[in-house]
Amino acid sequence: MLTLYVFLNFNFLGIRIINVQIFFRLVISILPISFFLTNSSIAEELNVVVTAHPLATKAGKLILKSGGNAIDAAVAVQSTLSLVEPQSSGLGGGGFLMFFSSKDKKLYSLDGREVAPKRAKPDTFSKFTGSRDAFYKAVISPLSVGVPGIPLLLEEAHNKFGSLPWQRLFEYPISLARDGFKISPRLHSLISRDKFLNLNKTSGRYFFNNINNKLVPKKIGAVLKNKAYQRSLEIIAKKKPSDVFYNGIITREILKDLEESSSETLLEMADFKAYTVKVRDPICGYYRKYKVCSMGPPSSGGIALIQILGIIQEFKTTLLKNSPVNTVHLLSEATKVAFADRSVYVGDPDFVDVPIEKLLKKEYLRKRAKKISIQHANPQVLPATFEKNRSKNIDISLPSTSHFVIYDRFGNAVSMTSSVESAFGSRIMSSGMLMNNQLTDFSFKPDGVNRNYLANSVEPGKRPMSSMTPTIIFDSENRLYALLGSPGGKAIISFVAQSIIHLIDWELSLQESINYPRAVTINQRLILEKGPILDNLINPLKEKGHRKIFSRPIFSGIHGIKFLRKGDNLEFEVGIDPRREGTAEIFPTAKNHAKISHY
Repeated sequence: MLTLYVFLNFNFLGIRIINVQIFFRLVISILPISFFLTNSSIAEELNVVVTAHPLATKAGKLILKSGGNAIDAAVAVQSTLSLVEPQSSGLGGGGFLMFFSSKDKKLYSLDGREVAPKRAKPDTFSKFTGSRDAFYKAVISPLSVGVPGIPLLLEEAHNKFGSLPWQRLFEYPISLARDGFKISPRLHSLISRDKFLNLNKTSGRYFFNNINNKLVPKKIGAVLKNKAYQRSLEIIAKKKPSDVFYNGIITREILKDLEESSSETLLEMADFKAYTVKVRDPICGYYRKYKVCSMGPPSSGGIALIQILGIIQEFKTTLLKNSPVNTVHLLSEATKVAFADRSVYVGDPDFVDVPIEKLLKKEYLRKRAKKISIQHANPQVLPATFEKNRSKNIDISLPSTSHFVIYDRFGNAVSMTSSVESAFGSRIMSSGMLMNNQLTDFSFKPDGVNRNYLANSVEPGKRPMSSMTPTIIFDSENRLYALLGSPGGKAIISFVAQSIIHLIDWELSLQESINYPRAVTINQRLILEKGPILDNLINPLKEKGHRKIFSRPIFSGIHGIKFLRKGDNLEFEVGIDPRREGTAEIFPTAKNHAKISHY
């Protein structure tokens, strides 16, 4: 028997309801979200896909229904997101993939982060400091483009774990690029607000109509066809990225388009040829009775997440569960510690020693927790002093990213976060793809105080620090408990940590935890998602000593799956962030699919 439960708790929505139409749209977005399956034999045959766009969700569903596994579906999902959500992620960007293999009961983390070219120097971005305008000149420059990692990440994940033929995974995104898809209100809004997208001639032609020599954003509902991307996918499907994307026709096209956009480009064919996907050790720690795992360096996400949870764990659950003020306060104070350490110690582990064990040691986190008062905010939080020759990194990351989660009938799970960095990346379009601006995640200053070492300085072949935090959580018996992740730049870490606290300490449903308004601490500023729930906390938080408090809209994009087990019964709960346009699907595999091996 299949039972569907819908969770609607208006005390937890945290979304400003402007009018009745928006209210009902929100209700509709929540209705299909939380599913409880009360028969284990049924549940074991089910697949789950949650992505940031309905068409990407469909891409994953088609693959899983035809007999593919979670990795197969991830290839199709990401290839589709590159087309339908170009502002967030794509084959011209990078990402991190967490994969739980049911075959060997092992968790894998794959690093597909972008890489700086061999001609990059520590002072590459030094001339772009001093103002926001100068920073954006770097963003839209080919200097900001690192070697994309997503194509090879997908290929190598499929080589190791995939089951369906490679070509088969691109059939739907190819047809979508050829036949077109409708511009959503969200995409239209982002195109309309962007000041730089029309500066690149290819991007300008693609996203805008030329009306009386003026570029006007294409309308909501207009069909967007991408023949160049169709061609690229056809080439990739036939010969694989390791050939054509990193040492072939697409490489040459990208280099040509970068050179035409500016003479300042540093990327060369040799940079693409040298690119490798890194298999990293996952970063894991315990929160209450749950094992929380995420991505290690060059992402700061895993370390910061485990630090935040490890510090908050020193405080009793009752302090948090019945007090939103205490929860926001402790989350803010723990985040200050994590980001202070992040700014000094985290970078590409192939270039700098990242003291992961020291940063996550229980005794160290307990020591930092003891300096946190439940009554008073710390006005200044300093990093650990493990090493004396480190300086604070100064980086500006922009929140344009995508996250999806997949679970297949075999018991495999994917949690993947990908990005092009800024909205629409560098705005440079090539081969139907927008190129990233991830190199602006490096520190713009070439060296630190007294020329002390900067963990996130620009260096040839180096990967910039990231905040992406794809997460997989296990219960006390080491079984899957939840898959989580979010876009949001530096705020990603807070989004994920807050959701975990709401799931475990507050005992909210997954959807309630996602809906709840966000609280983010960045650079000593406490930013609260605008609305009555958190606005009511401003004065109590000021009484605790928080001075820089801002109330404004916050657009997280958390997508997740929660696994509940009651005896022999397996239950799924899925959640999508109503602040974006994602969807979720739970469905069985088609009975007539071709029989395939587990991998």
